[in-house]
Amino acid sequence: MVPSPAVIEKALRACRRVNDYATAVRVFEGLKHKVENPQQYKAYLDELKDVREELGVDLKEEMFPGQA
Repeated sequence: MVPSPAVIEKALRACRRVNDYATAVRVFEGLKHKVENPQQYKAYLDELKDVREELGVDLKEEMFPGQA
């Protein structure tokens, strides 16, 4: 089961509220492993794009582009 985008948003805001950037990035790592396919992950990223930009959370694949 994958949490709804609203739950992911609350988790991200909680991470940033306590200044835990690493955990905010890991939320997306966990999400990537929980979804059923890459299209579903892309849909989550699209849905949460504004929140990511507002909070300044980068994805692991953006920080380390050559790694899988």
